[in-house]
Amino acid sequence: MKLDPSRHSVISEHILEFDHSFKWGNVRILDNEHNFYKRLTSEMIHIKEQKIVINSQKDSESLNNVYTEILYELAK
Repeated sequence: MKLDPSRHSVISEHILEFDHSFKWGNVRILDNEHNFYKRLTSEMIHIKEQKIVINSQKDSESLNNVYTEILYELAK
């Protein structure tokens, strides 16, 4: 049975399109925050810090581009 493609996650789409696999046993937690809004901000920052992303980045669109430029400079 095939799942409707519109219900695929970004990870599922990436695996299907590029035939990549992930090392699920080799993951690390980048941050731990109990406050919901701080956690969203932290997630946006960590997504924007990545040079190679599979994340659609729709959840990080609200992070102002000024911060994006600063993050890119810090990552150098």
